[in-house]
Amino acid sequence: MILRTFTYLDTNMLTSYLSVLEGHALDGGIEETRAKKGNKSAGLTGRLTLGVSTEGSLEEKRKLADTDATKFQRLYDLLDNQGQIQRLEAFDEEIWNQLSKDEIIEVDADLYFPQLFSTIELIGGENALKEFLQEFSSTQSFSKQHEALVKSLLKGQTENRAIPLFFEAAGTQDYVFGGKLNRQYLHLDHIPDLQTEATVFGKIKKIIPAGKSEVFYSPLGSVINQVSNIRGAQRGNRKKYIAPPPDPSQSGAVELIEGPAAIILPLAIYN
Repeated sequence: MILRTFTYLDTNMLTSYLSVLEGHALDGGIEETRAKKGNKSAGLTGRLTLGVSTEGSLEEKRKLADTDATKFQRLYDLLDNQGQIQRLEAFDEEIWNQLSKDEIIEVDADLYFPQLFSTIELIGGENALKEFLQEFSSTQSFSKQHEALVKSLLKGQTENRAIPLFFEAAGTQDYVFGGKLNRQYLHLDHIPDLQTEATVFGKIKKIIPAGKSEVFYSPLGSVINQVSNIRGAQRGNRKKYIAPPPDPSQSGAVELIEGPAAIILPLAIYN
């Protein structure tokens, strides 16, 4: 039994995987049976049941709480016994090229956020908001009303969205992994605390070869459009101004993941 401290655990995915591997729906508890030497006894109540074994010892049965941690350990043991966990620490191109879609990986990794996500998470600060407006709207002047509107738009774009996370194997930093975390499965209150060394456990969703890239994080498309329209309205051209469609990749409004890389579905992050 490995003792783990989870910072993230997707219990919905965990239950789904266990149901498939164990061949039945989970039922809230595990029954443990063990032999107990000694005389027969009576008067025990609650969830503990005693029976007599053929050798005269007492057989003790009890219902154990099936916690998220014990469920994960069961899943881990099932996959491990079938040789389905690829543990990645220090590895090379040959090992990387053997990875495939839907493979289960366990990576001792350094975790970090995309820069764009970090900027938006800090946007509540006055200076951060002004920097954002200046960078993405090419203007130095915004009214307090418009600043409040943009802040509200940004909050709506991010507060309920998945958290994007990059990570690299601690022993090999030439390959990047990317995954998105559902906020409801976080086991911490301070999101920046995710940026640390930890073990990531999940399933490969896609392999991105060297020389290729794709958009990994893009929360700002509609916000950039509306900021552009605000800028036009401030110039007094509300009726005449038509905001040009922004190019997110040129404006810095997207975060790319560049190969060699892998996008995964994270199930757990732990130490």
